[in-house]
Amino acid sequence: MPPPAPVDVVLGHHWLLELHGCSRSRLDDVAALQQDCLDAARAAGATVVEARFHRFAPHGVSGVVMLAESHLT
Repeated sequence: MPPPAPVDVVLGHHWLLELHGCSRSRLDDVAALQQDCLDAARAAGATVVEARFHRFAPHGVSGVVMLAESHLT
């Protein structure tokens, strides 16, 4: 196992977004959310490995985009 990185070395960034005023219908549209996440990952220059999304009944969507560099959920 490699030695730990020095504390002053940035290995990555963790972004947590809290969004308001989003379209309820869009948030329940699994295809649209998946496309939005894929577009965001590619716009950031990430390499998409795989994407898995699931729509729950009666509402709700969960998803993950696996990236060569990290992940987007």
